[in-house]
This record gives sequence, structure tokens and C-alpha cells, in this order.
Amino acid sequence: KETVQGTPGTCCLLSRKWSEGDLITFNLPLGFRISKYRGADTVSGFDRYAIEYGALLLGVVGNFDFRGKYIRIAHDPFNPATWLIPIPGKPGHFSIKNKPGYELMPYHEIQDELFSCYPVIGV
Repeated sequence: KETVQGTPGTCCLLSRKWSEGDLITFNLPLGFRISKYRGADTVSGFDRYAIEYGALLLGVVGNFDFRGKYIRIAHDPFNPATWLIPIPGKPGHFSIKNKPGYELMPYHEIQDELFSCYPVIGV
């Protein structure tokens, strides 16, 4: 068994003679990361954020109630572990504390639902 340690933000070169049955495995940390949205589609007087879980961008799906196309999450944006609740049996999916009817899910899994990748978050 050979172990190669990669450096975040770079690529890792694997140079070897490969044999049938060789496996490559890797681990990605699954912490939350919040980034303030600074795009053209801002909401005056409110802050919007991208929510990432490990390498996954999360999107919010549900019945949008804030100005018709945004969701307002009234929680501390920089402590998502205190208001995002893992959904059993659905890895990478979260409900929002005190906000029934909404779900955060990996962006690549969103199909035809209304969604936002930059919800308004703040108390």
C-alpha cells in the first residue's frame, strides 16, 4: 500500500506502473464554508452567501418567500453547523432549523426545483 499526500489547491501526480486491481482512494474534508456573494444580483440591505459542504456547493430548494425569489435564513451566517440539520439517509442534504419546507442539497442534484445558491442569511 502506497500513500501519497496531496496539497490543497494543487494537483497530485501519481506516477507508477499500474496493475489490474489497483485502487485510488481519497478523502475530502466535509466542513462548511461560507462565502459572501458579491455578484450583480444583490438584494439591497441584505447579505447573500454561498454555502459549501466540503467540495460541494449547496443550493436551497423550497417555496421562496422573500421578495418572490429569495430565501431569508435568520441565523448567524458564519455558524451553519448550528442551524443546518443533516437529513438522515440523504448525504449532503440539510434542513434548516426553524425553516420548514426548505432543503439544502448539492447543486449538481437540483433538477426542476426553484432554487438559490446565494440565500440571504443574517439575523
